[in-house]
Amino acid sequence: MKSYLINLSRSPERLERMSALFVDMGVEFTRISAIDGRELTQQEIDGWLSGDGNFYRLGPGEVGCFLSHRRCWELVAEGEDSHAAIFEDDLHFEEGLKDVLALTDWIPCHADIVKLETTLTRTLYQRTPAAMIAGRTIRRLCGPQFGGGGYIVSRRCARQLVKLSTKIADPVDQFMFNTNLYPASSFQIYQMIPAICIQDWFVDKENSKNTKLQSTL
Repeated sequence: MKSYLINLSRSPERLERMSALFVDMGVEFTRISAIDGRELTQQEIDGWLSGDGNFYRLGPGEVGCFLSHRRCWELVAEGEDSHAAIFEDDLHFEEGLKDVLALTDWIPCHADIVKLETTLTRTLYQRTPAAMIAGRTIRRLCGPQFGGGGYIVSRRCARQLVKLSTKIADPVDQFMFNTNLYPASSFQIYQMIPAICIQDWFVDKENSKNTKLQSTL
């Protein structure tokens, strides 16, 4: 399974850190140059936005983040592989990622997305596991779960994500994982339990502003 890493050109230290982590885990990846919201003109931003969305009007950083994920979806949609993994560059990992990414036969046949991360928030999921891999269960997500740091997407779903995001209004994780909203409500989303990765910001929220991995939005 191919793995794509979203990384801003102005964040080489993040790329260096993630490269070392992937090498240690024996995982190959392709870097995807993230779209920098700072470099988007207001005209470009307005051209993508369809309004204020369900929460607020997206800022330049959030538009850039969304479009960076969209760039990955395009690659998956146009590729030959049935699934691919997409990661942001501020993650911490548990053991077993190489086994998770080695094959796709463990992925539930109707799964559109398998969420690999946790944001340490409560949500609802099916009691009965649909699959197991690397000592972790895969369960159908039944409630909203946010964060776009790490997930596996099917080629079928990637094509839908691209088609449905010619205009955007909400943050990318709300778009993908808020099952109270469309289009997330139309997808079959699964959650890995326990999760295999977590974004740095959720590890120590109180000190997140002092870390080298603070948000680039």
